[in-house]
Amino acid sequence: MYKNIHPFFIYFFLAVFISLLAYATNGLFNLYLHQKNAIKTTGIFEHYTTKTGYAKLTKDRKPIHAPVFNFKTLDGETIEIKSVNYQEEQVYKKGDTVEVFYLKDQPKKAFLKNNYPYKNNIYLFIGSLIGVIVTTLQVIKILRA
Repeated sequence: MYKNIHPFFIYFFLAVFISLLAYATNGLFNLYLHQKNAIKTTGIFEHYTTKTGYAKLTKDRKPIHAPVFNFKTLDGETIEIKSVNYQEEQVYKKGDTVEVFYLKDQPKKAFLKNNYPYKNNIYLFIGSLIGVIVTTLQVIKILRA
């Protein structure tokens, strides 16, 4: 089926998939370390940032929302966080108390308890792993020929 593909492209795609796999693994590992080393505190939910551009790409046209919240660090500094992890559900109401996890040396890298952005990294990891396997099988065929 793919007999006419030049080996250069197969090696190129293998390199791309390995790079994406490394990127996804690094992202997952950093989130794991954040969760493991984070300080747990409470914060106040303010509002949602809503994106509707995403809705144009789906059948049911649902907008997606990212929480905006603030919390006080152990040093007494108030930090406002605008999450980058968008979801369809709106779980919180203005003024709700939320669990926040942040790093002492990087308090602006804070996440809500149920809003760690694992999903995108997991999808990227699985997709790039499949890509590495498929292209590696093609490389093996090339080397045996």
